[in-house]
Amino acid sequence: MKVFCIIAFFALTLFSCKNNDKEVPSVNYADIVVGTVNSGEPQLSDIEAVKAKWEDAIKDKNKDAKLTGFEIVKGIAEGKEGGEYYMLLARTEDGSVRTASLLTINEGKLYFEHSEDSGRAMPLVVCTGLCDDGCLPVVTVRNGKKYINCTPCLDCKKHETEVR
Repeated sequence: MKVFCIIAFFALTLFSCKNNDKEVPSVNYADIVVGTVNSGEPQLSDIEAVKAKWEDAIKDKNKDAKLTGFEIVKGIAEGKEGGEYYMLLARTEDGSVRTASLLTINEGKLYFEHSEDSGRAMPLVVCTGLCDDGCLPVVTVRNGKKYINCTPCLDCKKHETEVR
């Protein structure tokens, strides 16, 4: 009987230690629907996956940055060529870090814009600085291509990174 109990104990221990965790599929950043456009107005979707990736992308220069205030902005780009754009913006609580990425619209859904030569990498622009006026992401057009810059201010620094 003792032998049976010992064998049963070890058998139960082995089965209970079996790892049944299923792998959670990773989210393909390029396929995330950031928002939708209804009646010409952009509406933000659930962006928790985006928030995690953006915070990870900026942590090398902004260690404890927690992004908040996510919003989609629709505007007209600066420059002679102008043109309408959609951009996802976020900032830190104190406003010292602002992040931005251009969006593209496809069948009423907004996705991250990327160029064919960058593969699946999406550019992310980070404007860092505590200015009363300035250091905000702004879209300009040069040679038919849209770029995000930071509006000027004394201590503003622009950093570009990629998110996959």
